[in-house]
Amino acid sequence: MFARQKIIFAASLILAILLIEGVLRIQYGPPLPEPEFAQFKNAYVDIYKKLYKKVHKKGIDVYVPQKRYYDGYEEFPAVKAPDITRIFIIGGSVAYNWNYDDRTPESLIPDVFFKSIIPDKNFEIINCGMPGYDSYRVRLIEKEILSYEPDLIIVLSGNNEYYGKQGFNLRGYYLNKFLRRFWVYRRLQDRLLQWYNNRNTMHAMDRKQGISNYEKNIRFIVRKAKRRGIPTILCTLPVNFRDCVVPMECPLDKQFLLGKFLLENEDYIDAIDAFREFLKNKPGNSFGYYFLGRAYDKMGKYQKAKENYLMSLELDYPSDRAIPSFNQIIRRVCAEEGAGLADLEKAFMDIAPHGLLGRDQFSDDCHWWGEYYSLVGEVVIKEIFQNNIIYSNKSNLAEYRNRLTSFLSHFYVLSLEEISKRQDYGEQITVNVVTDVIESGDRLSERTISHLTTLYLMDPDMLWNLRFFEEKIRKSFLEDAWGNEFMSDSHVFEKSWPLVNYHVGETYRRLNLYKESLVYFNEAIALDDDNYLPYLGKALVYHTLGQKQKARESIYKAEEKSNSNLVEIKYYKEILEL
Repeated sequence: MFARQKIIFAASLILAILLIEGVLRIQYGPPLPEPEFAQFKNAYVDIYKKLYKKVHKKGIDVYVPQKRYYDGYEEFPAVKAPDITRIFIIGGSVAYNWNYDDRTPESLIPDVFFKSIIPDKNFEIINCGMPGYDSYRVRLIEKEILSYEPDLIIVLSGNNEYYGKQGFNLRGYYLNKFLRRFWVYRRLQDRLLQWYNNRNTMHAMDRKQGISNYEKNIRFIVRKAKRRGIPTILCTLPVNFRDCVVPMECPLDKQFLLGKFLLENEDYIDAIDAFREFLKNKPGNSFGYYFLGRAYDKMGKYQKAKENYLMSLELDYPSDRAIPSFNQIIRRVCAEEGAGLADLEKAFMDIAPHGLLGRDQFSDDCHWWGEYYSLVGEVVIKEIFQNNIIYSNKSNLAEYRNRLTSFLSHFYVLSLEEISKRQDYGEQITVNVVTDVIESGDRLSERTISHLTTLYLMDPDMLWNLRFFEEKIRKSFLEDAWGNEFMSDSHVFEKSWPLVNYHVGETYRRLNLYKESLVYFNEAIALDDDNYLPYLGKALVYHTLGQKQKARESIYKAEEKSNSNLVEIKYYKEILEL
């Protein structure tokens, strides 16, 4: 009897749901298909799709790439020839760029590089680096390539550890996608998600858990290969900590803004006092340590600067670049698990002035200039020699080391000026600028200022003429793989362009080029008169020039235009005594 009641209840419930669904379809029509965002699909769904598939071509079986989200991957024979040493490179974009960055000199591509140093071996180097991949996603790549007869795996992973989730239930994803074709399910789920979000129950992975997950993934990669008898070389990752600040909003704090103002006016001692006072109240703030480091840097106290830069970097989690804790994990795992260590962080610091890694080595936050793959290759090959990895002919070791020294002598250390003469990097820098401006919303982006300063140091004319290149930059942005991720709003570029002009003006202001600064602030105002930032920038310029009345007029105009940032204007009025 009880079982019969349950069946009747279930049937009644299903009938009621079908009736409600029918009424909704009569009223609204069938639910429209929902767009599948490329960025989400690439980050959470496509990661489970293999990079390669086996096909029969020209009489042999070969593995051909089947994930075409990024171009560049090459096919290779399914059966490895007896005289071939097959090396796989895995990791994020710094791994990917080793082979496919078109700005990298031909002689630095791994196959050519390794063969030039060790001519008695035939290398087949297969780059499986995937831009935007974190250590969990790199784990998935390694799981696949272990079946492709590797002799060595080189791992460059540590950037991109910002994903809130490690894994993803694909079956649940596709089931949910199917059920959202029905009004009843879609509306109920939307209501539940709205309630869930309003209660602030969704949160990003915390720092402690993120560091723990990174170590777990790196150990998994090493141990999985070790069980197959395949050696691995883990690389620590250097990053730009001197000239690239965290991608966050600057704190709206009077002591912090005062410190920045004093720093810009070369009053370094008072700036240090202001930043220290700020950090007393906000001891975990990454911005405070970064600008404190910059003040010490300007004073020539480089060790203190480095300590504060690295503390800022460590506190920047979740991050799009490796934090010092990740590199310590790499060193510890190598020592405990017997993996080879290519300590790129140390190698880059050894060649950087005062050990401070900045724009002379990096094009942005974590990607070194293509020419520096010579240094990456040197560190990796030295580790191969030192631990007899895939190489046992010691009689020729001295000769090969001499060959390595000779081969590399022409490639580094390079100044920013020398790099700019070798290649045209301006186009990629402008893509980075637009991307950072979009991500920062309607606020000042310190990272954008960093990119634009690099552009000025490489090509002053390009920065000055930037306002005339809107269409060219738009095209570069839309053709860039990452730029395209922001195109869910077709007008996103047009909305960001006034702010790009503002950031150019702010860059000129900090370079003490006030005439140029005012030109760009006025350009930004002409494009969008509702943003307070260009008026605030003009107030700072006029104050520096001693034109108090114009400074006062501009800051009051900024106050008029500001909606949610009145506290920032208030603090600047007090600091400037306007």
